[in-house]
Amino acid sequence: MIKYLIVVMGFLNFFRCAPGTQKPSSTKSSFHGMENLSVEFIALNDNFGKDKEQVFFKNYPLTEADPTSFIALDANYGKDKNAVFYCFDRRESQTYFTTRKGSIIKLDLADPSSFKVLQNGYGMDKNYGYYEGKSFKIKDPESFICIGPFMAKDRFQVYYEDTILEKIDGNSFELINSFYAKDHKNYYIYNYPGLEHSTPRIIANTSDELILLDYPYSKNKQYVFYADQRIDGIDPEHCIILNSSYVKDDQHVFLMGKLIPNADAASFTLPELDNEATNTSSYSLDHNHVFFGLQIIDKADPKSFEFLGYDYGKDKNNVYFKNKPIQNVDLATFKVNNYRTDEGDAIDKNSSFNLGKRMKKN
Repeated sequence: MIKYLIVVMGFLNFFRCAPGTQKPSSTKSSFHGMENLSVEFIALNDNFGKDKEQVFFKNYPLTEADPTSFIALDANYGKDKNAVFYCFDRRESQTYFTTRKGSIIKLDLADPSSFKVLQNGYGMDKNYGYYEGKSFKIKDPESFICIGPFMAKDRFQVYYEDTILEKIDGNSFELINSFYAKDHKNYYIYNYPGLEHSTPRIIANTSDELILLDYPYSKNKQYVFYADQRIDGIDPEHCIILNSSYVKDDQHVFLMGKLIPNADAASFTLPELDNEATNTSSYSLDHNHVFFGLQIIDKADPKSFEFLGYDYGKDKNNVYFKNKPIQNVDLATFKVNNYRTDEGDAIDKNSSFNLGKRMKKN
């Protein structure tokens, strides 16, 4: 079981947990907003402090900790002669990040005498592994190590946070870089496009060497891959990465691993972007068509087409939002705003627009 002590406090300064332990500092007059501290108070590191009567994580009391034997292990873990604690606090979105919630977690399964901190939220004792205070059984404690953010392993298994990753060989598993990993059987991608972090996914087996291209593309002698997705119909020898979404060979163009029908690879181009703030476009061109994503924009003129930003574009005849023309717009004066506001994201001499729709005047 894990015990939680939840404390909510409001309207305090933003902060970050400092990594690593520090030597106890001298007596301080204040600590994380606490004033009038006793003369016996010492800061153990940036986050933990204590006096003869009480232990604190920032300004949260650890009511079950023994001040005499308590030591700080890093920015979040601490222990005394009886118990191990994991402590953190986070801003609350429900209050628009003006309040914070602190949690003191007592690790009831932890053995204080053998507990030690690893890295990236991991710790271990003689029986269990721990990730951010959550315990999990490890197969071989003697070989258990943290290998990177969110991941650890022993000689038998790989662990993602506190979960065993089945069918991955712990003994041979290694991180290639911040996105890719391998064991003796397979190559994996573990930072998946669009996700902050994710469990490893198989790309291909190791019988054929995987060549890493611009993320998230890779290839071997037979195939090109978008993340863990094999792209069918592309020639690995002649593939060209256009950006993180588009790739082509001599005959075909692909968007995020999917074929763009009727695209001419020789003349295919992506629009030049003048304003990064408005760069949310899926427009592309060849000498015959204008595309939005995988779709051809009917009757759009590629010779005069301009990308405007925020999924707006125009040619000599129309203004478009995504793949549809906007009706009754003044072509000569239409422009996209530098930033989206309550007043819309584009204007012409007569109206304001938001997401391609004319806004009503107040």
